[in-house]
Amino acid sequence: ALPYVVNERPTVLLIQTQGGIELAQALRRQASHVDVIDGDALFQRVNSDWPRVAWHVAPLRQFLSKAQTKYDIIVVGGLGATGAWSSGFGALQQGFHYSRETLRLLYRHLSERGVLVFHLYRLPPPRMELRLFETIRESFREDPIPDVKSRLRVIQSLQTTTFLVHGDEFSDDQRNTLDHFIVTRD
Repeated sequence: ALPYVVNERPTVLLIQTQGGIELAQALRRQASHVDVIDGDALFQRVNSDWPRVAWHVAPLRQFLSKAQTKYDIIVVGGLGATGAWSSGFGALQQGFHYSRETLRLLYRHLSERGVLVFHLYRLPPPRMELRLFETIRESFREDPIPDVKSRLRVIQSLQTTTFLVHGDEFSDDQRNTLDHFIVTRD
């Protein structure tokens, strides 16, 4: 629900979210349109009749290089509870959606009010969180707004870490709205 607090009736891109929770959230929050990129064609077939939803079974970079749409919210599914277990399952899985190149492609698809969202399940020690933070910071170095503080919010709960990256800068109203949302949900 967090990214929908700062964007009403958004256009949404969901990337490898591995289930219907993010999609249900987007539809519940009155998204005007949702594009879903998922590698699982079965998930697409089961859910293909939903209104305002377009399904794409394609590699992320290929989709982004062809797409012209600007999104108000882009949610990137992450490793964690479904991707890398403490037993080592998924340890060799490539996370290309966490590369600087992919982040730059994602930024280009954000609208002026757009927010890029990463949800990570917390698995100690916090390797993925630190890696993602550093990748975001590095990708800003070549950007006209290099100040990470004005564009990034990191929220931790007991089980997840959420990164919100604004396409431009969070306004004072947006920061206050996010702060209020977080405090009232504790």
